[in-house]
Amino acid sequence: MTDAKVRHLVSVKTELAEKYTRKARTSGSDTKRRQFEHRARAHRRKAEALTDLLAYREREAAAV
Repeated sequence: MTDAKVRHLVSVKTELAEKYTRKARTSGSDTKRRQFEHRARAHRRKAEALTDLLAYREREAAAV
């Protein structure tokens, strides 16, 4: 996966995490709120992992 693709995915996953966080706050049902919070956390974790991947690649490139 190219760096540009990873950066794009980070921004998409971050937006999705924010979207589901908003939906969780305005959700009327407890079950739906938990589902939305779970989705938001999953997207946030994925964005963080991709950010870590980019940082690792940058460190490796700088070491060469």
